[in-house]
Amino acid sequence: MFKVLNKKIIAVIIIIICIFLIGGIYLLNNKKSDYKLKRSTGRVRVTSIKDNEIGRGMSYDLQAVSIYEIFNDYDTDIVRGKVKSIEPIRIKVGEKEDYRAIVTVTVDDVIRGEIKKNEMISILVPINSTIATISSKLQVGDEGIFMPVKYDDKGEKYFVQSGSDKLVLKDISDYGLLNGVYWLFIEKNRKVVFEEGIYNNLTDVKDLYKVSNYIKEQLDDR
Repeated sequence: MFKVLNKKIIAVIIIIICIFLIGGIYLLNNKKSDYKLKRSTGRVRVTSIKDNEIGRGMSYDLQAVSIYEIFNDYDTDIVRGKVKSIEPIRIKVGEKEDYRAIVTVTVDDVIRGEIKKNEMISILVPINSTIATISSKLQVGDEGIFMPVKYDDKGEKYFVQSGSDKLVLKDISDYGLLNGVYWLFIEKNRKVVFEEGIYNNLTDVKDLYKVSNYIKEQLDDR
């Protein structure tokens, strides 16, 4: 009889241990996000991190595009503004992990789009990856020309997904760069930093005013 009771007690203890282990794993995988992800679903977590916690961001091959396509085939706003803050974040969607930054910009001039002058906007940008060769150079105080897309509320166009887990990017930022290579120009020390490989007809650039005029020349008024 005692042997039977001992076996039952051991079985109960094993079950309790399993419950705690499963619960602990669940809590680790579902640590509270620093953002209210009201549109996102599944195992999604976005946390603010320090600079020394930034890991390798996701990379992929950039699609070859022409200068005309950059300025006319994508639904981007184009603004000149100053960087007020940069918040690096870790994004976890299911088993997929990525590192990006939310850049807050005060808008000084609007070249195209519905953003208003003096408005403060948030732009999600890639960092520390092959698609962030320009955006990774951003610092607080920099002035730049940014060409972000506006994220949609339902996440039908702009999202990160892994299986059934889905992060709607609108949950963490109003705007975002399609990549950190083609879609921005940064002024630093009387020199403009940009992707010279694609903007090869833009030379001797020392300030953003020349870039602004250059962009206006590229825009199709049709």
